[in-house]
Amino acid sequence: MSEIRFTYQPFQQQQLHIFAEKPFLGPDGKLAGQIRQAYSPGDVYSLPGMGLTVIVFPRGADAGKPAYLYGPVQTSEIQPQNGIHHSFQLRMLPGVFSSVFHLPNDVLPSTGVPLELVLSGCRPFADRIAEAADLEEFDAILRQMFGFYSGIVRSISNTGTAEMMLSVAESMLLKNGVVSVSEAADALGYCRQHFSQLFLENTGLRPKQLCSQVRFQNALHMMCRPESEEVSLTDISADCGYFDQSHFNRDFAKHTGMCPRHFLKLVHQHRDESADTLILPAE
Repeated sequence: MSEIRFTYQPFQQQQLHIFAEKPFLGPDGKLAGQIRQAYSPGDVYSLPGMGLTVIVFPRGADAGKPAYLYGPVQTSEIQPQNGIHHSFQLRMLPGVFSSVFHLPNDVLPSTGVPLELVLSGCRPFADRIAEAADLEEFDAILRQMFGFYSGIVRSISNTGTAEMMLSVAESMLLKNGVVSVSEAADALGYCRQHFSQLFLENTGLRPKQLCSQVRFQNALHMMCRPESEEVSLTDISADCGYFDQSHFNRDFAKHTGMCPRHFLKLVHQHRDESADTLILPAE
């Protein structure tokens, strides 16, 4: 895997319409996440992603409503949109939130919390974003917001640790989630338990959880491609770093509630070649 692919959600049943999206670069010029413009008529059904922490900023007709901050999705669930239909969204890669805002990531609920309760002083930025004309203007305001907060030391005083965990998380994404947690801990000079706790605090997931989600998301990407009919599940499980087919079946069923073969059947039944995103009916 040579690049980071963002969380794919094939079960959102037309509950989330994406009009535009683009990569978002942090103050250091490195990939920090993805920004997009979206519309949602209601709550959305989400599968475990790849450790993304998301800020949803209301825009247009929803200007004046509070922005919401969402922690990583850890299990299949309905995510409330908290009354926001028209939005700009920032999807931050694992570790970015703590690295930039110097706050713990593990206390953020996946169901959302008003951004102002977490980031004091964010309202002026949110108000400007609500009036932004497009993703380019949203991007520019976000950069100013990141710059404002990046120098403020808050509850995580050891920014070196945050940067270290961000680097480990990036490695897990780039290596398909095929990373030895024990070896990563040893390389940093931590025992496995302490390393896992630091990683959880700075990303919102334990190392093993993130690796599992990355493998699962990579499998989703492969299974939802048009050429998936020509690829065997055995090949997919091997390419995504699973120990064997049984491991893949258990992991996939844990995240979706169905076996991979049934999921592929749904993919082939509901594929719309004219659509940018495959949307499956939630079962």
